[in-house]
Amino acid sequence: MNERVIWTHPKGRFEVVERTYRALDGRLGRVRECRFTLRRDVRGLACDVAAQPISVEPALCVPQKGVHGPVTAADVDTWCKWYRQGKSVADISEMAGRNEKTVTAKLKKRGVLLTDEEQRKIRSLAAQGWTAAKISKEIGYPRAAVRCCVREMEVQHGEV
Repeated sequence: MNERVIWTHPKGRFEVVERTYRALDGRLGRVRECRFTLRRDVRGLACDVAAQPISVEPALCVPQKGVHGPVTAADVDTWCKWYRQGKSVADISEMAGRNEKTVTAKLKKRGVLLTDEEQRKIRSLAAQGWTAAKISKEIGYPRAAVRCCVREMEVQHGEV
């Protein structure tokens, strides 16, 4: 039975070892396994020496980006409010702890990131009787953003 180390962790915590052997029926077999290195594992997971306790100050525990779960409607409402107050998408993503692409996509879907010219075009096409699906294909924005813009127009003009 031959044994060779294929890969070692950069800090020496474990190794990937490949063993070749001959089975009872004469066929050659290989097994790869991951094993802790007894002497170099500082954490004490694989040796008899007790591990050193790790202490983390509560002030240092900062939530990471992307661990908040799915985006809720309340989150997007808050982001829309911040955007209308003049905050940039980068600022909003930093304050909310979300990726900029996520914030941008949600604001676009709500129709907040539409330029004035795009809003005018949407409103004129809606006034001509175009459907939201047709307008969204024409402009290249999500259907929800178009619907939101049309709804705002209807509310402003008292058509609702």
